[in-house]
Amino acid sequence: MYKLIAIITLLGTISVNGQGLFENAFEEENKTDNSVLSGFVRSAIYIGNSEDKEIPCLQSIYGQFGLILDSKVGQSGGAFADIRFRYGSEFNEDISEIDLREAYIDLFAGPASFRIGKQIVSWGSTSFLNPSDQFSPINPIVRSPDPDDMKIGSWSVNTKLSIAGNSSLQILWIPVYEPSILLTDPFTFPDYITFSESAWPAREIRNSSYGFLYDLRSSLLDGSLSFFNGYRNNPRFSFESASFNMTTFAPEEIKLYQEPYRINSAGLNLSIPFGSYIFRTEFAWMDPVDEVEDNIYLPFSELSYTAEIEQSGANVTVIAGYYGKYILSFEAPVAEPTGMTGSFPDPSTLFPPDVPITEELINGAIASQIDAFNQLYDYQLHEYYHNVYASVSVQLLNDLVKLEIPGMYNFTTKELMLRPSIEYSVSDGLLINAGILFMKGEENSLYDLVGPVINAGYMTFKLLF
Repeated sequence: MYKLIAIITLLGTISVNGQGLFENAFEEENKTDNSVLSGFVRSAIYIGNSEDKEIPCLQSIYGQFGLILDSKVGQSGGAFADIRFRYGSEFNEDISEIDLREAYIDLFAGPASFRIGKQIVSWGSTSFLNPSDQFSPINPIVRSPDPDDMKIGSWSVNTKLSIAGNSSLQILWIPVYEPSILLTDPFTFPDYITFSESAWPAREIRNSSYGFLYDLRSSLLDGSLSFFNGYRNNPRFSFESASFNMTTFAPEEIKLYQEPYRINSAGLNLSIPFGSYIFRTEFAWMDPVDEVEDNIYLPFSELSYTAEIEQSGANVTVIAGYYGKYILSFEAPVAEPTGMTGSFPDPSTLFPPDVPITEELINGAIASQIDAFNQLYDYQLHEYYHNVYASVSVQLLNDLVKLEIPGMYNFTTKELMLRPSIEYSVSDGLLINAGILFMKGEENSLYDLVGPVINAGYMTFKLLF
């Protein structure tokens, strides 16, 4: 509480300009000396099924207070900070957290700009999925109607060099690994599965990640080329130890941990406007630095591709697109991931009857189960994946009401995601938002596992100042 009072007192000494939420200042010109303090207060309630799917329950209920500072210092630089305080209950656990989402300094030196600190950096141009963005950590289970709240800031140095009037080169250095929150975090694993402390890389220079992004903008098209070498945002599950009842072969404990891995990735993005339409396409390649043969938990190399079209009118915006993925050197898993999600199969059924069951054979079976689960999570159980997605946004009653209906369907896994919502502007800065998050897939798909835990209807109230 004392920390909160101190922060508010400090920020209160800054000259305040009541402009509401402001835009990113990284590319603004004609900068002047000023500081803007804004923020919001939000209350939210999410109602979903209990874990046994029998009765509705309060999945999340919380109050949140956010402060945002944007400061400029002439032509030389500026600063940005976004701090949020949240208190309540979520997934049957009390929450009381302070989140410094972003805090960075901008420095300007002629054609060069430097952004240093905790910041959100996202690459890619398409709306739903950005296959060239392999490093930006996200929290897919965040209980917020704003998809941008899924993004997590990470400590980095982002240098931008203006090469010409319409092109630039960004050089990104990420010295500290920041992982995504896995979609499985609220999912209840079998009782015999436990997790050790995650094996994040040591904070050494050799463990840094870096990337390059060349950006070209013109009246005909916008395009970018990118390359990244470093740790992928999503860690993998790895096997630490296990204990079994050697009489019944029932697992007593299987201990896992999360472990990151390095990748090389490259991406190409194009945006082409024509009239009221915008066509976007994105291609990306991802390849683990280590060989899959040396570590069965590593993903295969993959190619991803996205194409979408957007049409904007006076009150309606429609986006429709396709996302596909091809797994290079694909090999089907030798096991099903049921041991990670349900009951572990009887080891006696996994081996020929005349082979003695040993600890080494059982550990091999566990490793195969974990490998299959990683392939399920990374969408590498099949050689090809095909998804379609669409979003309709409608402004009604002189922009007082906003209706959004986004959705995506995976033809390969038969998974459906819908997130319709409606927002009403009660007055200037006071918003009411209500909606539904619905995820469903065929049996033993990722959406089938996490959907019953995450699916919910919600209502939020938000005041901007």
